[in-house]
Order: sequence, then C-alpha cells, then structure tokens
Amino acid sequence: MTTNSDNSTVACGSDYVHRTIDGRGETMTYQQDLRADKLLTGLRPYVASDIDRVPALLVASRACPPVEPFTLRELQSRWERWHVAPEQDVTVLPHPTEGLIAYSRASLITDPTSRLSMEIAVHPDFRGRGIGSALYRLVVERASNLKVPHITAPPTSKFLT
Repeated sequence: MTTNSDNSTVACGSDYVHRTIDGRGETMTYQQDLRADKLLTGLRPYVASDIDRVPALLVASRACPPVEPFTLRELQSRWERWHVAPEQDVTVLPHPTEGLIAYSRASLITDPTSRLSMEIAVHPDFRGRGIGSALYRLVVERASNLKVPHITAPPTSKFLT
C-alpha cells in the first residue's frame, strides 16, 4: 500500500487497485481498473483554488444547463441551492499543465428524503478511458458510506438537446 501526495492510498491487486481518498471527513474506497490507474493519478478532494477551473470544464463537457456563458457566479449559485460544501462534496482530477480533466460532486440532500445528489463531468479529450466510471464508483461508495438509499443527478444540456 502506498500513500500519494494527494492524501490517496493505492493497494495493488492483480487486475484492480483499491484506492482510498481521505479529506472529506470520511474515507472513500473504490475498486479501480488498473488500465485507468495512471490516468487517474492525482484524483483528489476539491480545494478553493480549483473554483476558477470548474466552470470551464462543465461547459467543455456539456455538464451544465444550457446557460450561456456559464460563469463562476452561476456555479456558486448552483452550489448554494444544492447546499454543496465543496471541500467535502467535490472531487477533481487536475490536468498536469492546466485546467481540470474531471470533476464530481456528490452532496447529501435530506429534504424531504435523504439522497445523494451527484454531478460528473469529464473533459471530452479524456472520455472513454474509465474516468467517469471511476468517479461514479466514488459516488456510489459515498452513498453506501452515508447509508443513503438514492442517488440523483440533475438534467444536463446533453439530455435537453
């Protein structure tokens, strides 16, 4: 088992690694296909300096409602409406040189029923490599850890057009 600089640990098996991410007040563990492991190196909890890069990724991936242009203020407003605590609810995969490769949000909603509201975005240049699947497994693991029976996702422009 190794611990990376991003507070994640990786335990290698034959075909999969079990990856653990700390930093949300909970430990997230999911099984990750080794073929995608190198690409997912660096997956980490959101930090405040990521805020400027999230809207651009959401627009590029078409993961935001059809509002043009999608701004930082609109992202903050959306997070307020959904009671998102970014440091707890958001995970990012930074690009080695600039921007973000991927983002996931999994925020607990308790009114009127408990559910985990999720959103996943992967930059189009990095699709088809297992990143979105790995992020979804993180969301499912978080729902399991929180003992939440439902996972919901907002409609995106991809589904509206």
